[in-house]
Amino acid sequence: MPGFFFGSIFTPAVHRSRFSQRPRFPFVPVAFDTALVLRLYDWSETSQIAVLLTRNHGLVRAVAKGARRPVAKFSGGFELITAGTAGLLIKPEADLATATEWDLTHPFWHLRRSLGAFYRASLVAELLQRMIIDREPQPTLFAAAMDYLQSLRTQPDEDSPLLALLWLMLEHLGYQPQVQATISGEPLAQSGLLLFSPEYGGVVPYDTAATGPLWTVRASTMARLAGLDNAATQPKLLVQSQANEVQSFEDGPELPEGPETRRAARLLVSYCEYIIAQPLCSRRFCFPEWTTMEPAANQRSGPGQAPRR
Repeated sequence: MPGFFFGSIFTPAVHRSRFSQRPRFPFVPVAFDTALVLRLYDWSETSQIAVLLTRNHGLVRAVAKGARRPVAKFSGGFELITAGTAGLLIKPEADLATATEWDLTHPFWHLRRSLGAFYRASLVAELLQRMIIDREPQPTLFAAAMDYLQSLRTQPDEDSPLLALLWLMLEHLGYQPQVQATISGEPLAQSGLLLFSPEYGGVVPYDTAATGPLWTVRASTMARLAGLDNAATQPKLLVQSQANEVQSFEDGPELPEGPETRRAARLLVSYCEYIIAQPLCSRRFCFPEWTTMEPAANQRSGPGQAPRR
């Protein structure tokens, strides 16, 4: 009978399309953004998972299916610490985005020619990956990272550009330590040794009851950081929002190279490790003289009890 299944006169025929049973998702357009490759994971023999720092979408973890095939829309695949234009399908409900295209524009060949420059670039890439929250736009940090990677062409072994970038990163992420005075507002000593508390983010007096680890630092190290905190000497970053080109730091007073600058950079790197509660794999390559600096938790370290930073 018409409208009934064959062999049954009681069961009506229900004609449903197989497409009507599929859940419908809103259309997600492809977002094109300038991206910096911070880390790579192997997804399969032909696919990769790339951790990208983008200019307008923040930190994005994307899977690139078929990126390692000879013929693909990924410029031969993603490479560590390179930059380009990425096409991304970013869905709010999904942890992983989908990379549809990749056009390599900044290979940073000078990082492959200098071992010291590659070590510093690896440290910056690891810090950005662990410090920045996923999909939180950070255009200033993106521009600063790109400018620092470009500066390694002529300054592969200098610590002052790394120190300026570390300070800028802590400032924009809300972790800037207090270096002009102690946490109680007292002026810092101009010489001798001080106690730095990563728990409170500043210098504490020796008779403090603060909990957590206390690090012994030189007064000259804190003075170098105080010079960074000065608005007159802090480098200002120009971010161009319309074009894709990354502007560089303004010409201003440069930080002098020396042991104080290197110790200040080590202190900020150690402070970042305390914030993320994880050691950085690349810091021992940038600072080969680095030893185990952190005392045990809830243990006070006075002069001579902990390595001086």
